[in-house]
Parts: sequence; C-alpha cells; structure tokens
Amino acid sequence: MFGFFKAKSKPEAASGGDAVDTLPPVIKEQSFISVVPQAAPEGIPYYPNFIEELVHDHQVMAVLKKSIRRAFLRKDLKKTEKRLEEFASVFRSHILKENVRMYAYLQQQFTDEKNNIEIVKYFRKEMNGVARTVLSFLEKYESLQQLSEEQLNKFLIDLENISKVIHERMQREEEKLYPLYLQIAAPN
Repeated sequence: MFGFFKAKSKPEAASGGDAVDTLPPVIKEQSFISVVPQAAPEGIPYYPNFIEELVHDHQVMAVLKKSIRRAFLRKDLKKTEKRLEEFASVFRSHILKENVRMYAYLQQQFTDEKNNIEIVKYFRKEMNGVARTVLSFLEKYESLQQLSEEQLNKFLIDLENISKVIHERMQREEEKLYPLYLQIAAPN
C-alpha cells in the first residue's frame, strides 16, 4: 500500500555538489525534538516541534527544486537526476510524516468537531492527489539521460507546473492545516 513512499536513495544534499551548484545550509539535516513525542494516554502522540520539522522540509524542497532547474539549464543531466532523487526522498518522507503523525493525530483529536474533521479529510485527500502527481513526474524523469530531445524539452514546463502545485499546497498547509495541529497543544 505504501510502496510509493520507498526512497530510492539517501539525500546527498548535505554533502553539497560542484562549485557551481552547492546547496545552501538549509539543506543540512536538522535534529528536531519532535522525535521525542509527548506522552499520550492512547493513540498517536503529539510531537512538540513537528510543525517546525515540516516547514523545514518545505524549505529543503524549495531549494532542491531550484537546484534541479539550475542543473538542468546547465545541461547537467547527471546532477539533475541526483537532485531529483534527493527531492523524491525528502518529498516521500514528508508525506509519510504527514500521513502518520499529522492526519491521524488530528482526526483522533477532533472526533467531536465536524468542521475540523472535514478540513483534515480535505487536506488528506488533496495531498493524496498531489502526491500521485508529483510521484508520476518523478518517475517520468528518473532517467533523464535516456530520454529523447523532445522529451527533455518538456521537462522544464513539467517542473514549473509541479513546482507551482507544490508551492500552493505548502502555502495552504502552513496557513490552514498546521495551525490546527498547533492549536491542540496551546492551552486554552
């Protein structure tokens, strides 16, 4: 069921790249306290710095999308493929975290709040669609060096379209979904 979350490679973004395409420090892995959840009597626990971790993922994906574009424009298909793999790994990890920690937790907390449950269900359903689209793009372009010139000419257009979809989704998450998670922990 979760086969599409399988990472193809470990992100190598922290190791940088050539002098022209070294990734900025935002890529470096951060240690988040969210790996130590607050005790929960039952069900999914609350992770105190979880939203910070998710926003960091958004920043990493934005940097990687720019790096993918730069490498492709330099006609460095090998570097572009490497950055696509790194992006795929971060993206898969991100949606898995949201599915396991975010949506399940919110649904567990909002059992009696129909409006909030509907918001969570909407975001989860939308994310599944976005994930299918992004993963289809990544699969289509995983072997750039083997594609025809005609196929390569479509890459930048597809990358821009995917980037727009992802950017808009991230904005909605940060404005509407993440505050739901944070409000649960905030004392009334």
